[in-house]
Amino acid sequence: MLGVSCSKRASVEGVVRTGPEIYKASGCKTCHGDMGQGNRTGPSLLELDKHFDGKSLTAFLLDPAASIAGNSRLEALDNEYRSTMKPVTYLNAEELEVFSKWLLALPQAAQ
Repeated sequence: MLGVSCSKRASVEGVVRTGPEIYKASGCKTCHGDMGQGNRTGPSLLELDKHFDGKSLTAFLLDPAASIAGNSRLEALDNEYRSTMKPVTYLNAEELEVFSKWLLALPQAAQ
């Protein structure tokens, strides 16, 4: 499995970026596609609200390996894709909350 490093662009004190700005600056589209739809490298981010709430998604972003361990659905996704999610440690607490809320509100997948 490839280790994928997200951008470590530091937060600017007093400036809170929007979810889309964080997604773009962090390079998330490399693995998850332009619209979070997923690709060969990473899973879709659509319908995350079916599997996470704000607290559990934030915990996942901060320590993906701990969230994956023992979770059969996440273990299967981790094994399916060519990259491993790295911790999102470069956002301040406010940006992390904004980003988690934005991810949970992404449009639902087409039925």
